[in-house]
Amino acid sequence: MYGSGSTLASGVRIDGGDLYVGTMDAQDLIGSTLYLFATESDTMVTVDNMIVRNSGTNQVVLASSYGTAKPFLHLNNVAVFDTRSVKVKRILEFETLVAMQGTSLGTLYNPYALTEWFSTYDNFKRAIRLVGGTLLPAVFIVEGSPEGTITAPIGRLAMRTDGVAKATFYVKESGTGANGWIAK
Repeated sequence: MYGSGSTLASGVRIDGGDLYVGTMDAQDLIGSTLYLFATESDTMVTVDNMIVRNSGTNQVVLASSYGTAKPFLHLNNVAVFDTRSVKVKRILEFETLVAMQGTSLGTLYNPYALTEWFSTYDNFKRAIRLVGGTLLPAVFIVEGSPEGTITAPIGRLAMRTDGVAKATFYVKESGTGANGWIAK
């Protein structure tokens, strides 16, 4: 996708459907490269390789949902390059908690040190699944303690972005739902 800086240049918008993209290459887009708005549960969007050059004003990827509809966004390899004087504000933005909880991220290459994730209304703690799944062991990055925030089976791992000594790495050792996380 090549936007040549046009004020109307945006990437892909998905409203309720599924999408698989092998490689998405975006350059000079003003709007988001990918906007996912789930209108029904189990919307599945997968991008194996996303290369973004000088695109976006607020965000590169925007994930949102309607009501309780839970999207599943899988970004496997993402590289964001921004040589503009005014750079994109963030790479991933989540408008809703369920959109964030359904997102998984593989490799993120961010050589310009852009803000990597953000919640639009700042009304929920940010947490993203890096690897794993429902049955496979998962690793999460979370803002604050995962206790009461991340719902996961026993055996999952979480790392805090704002941790301190003996409260940075957590293991889900017991309980169901979002309880049973123990700091290590």
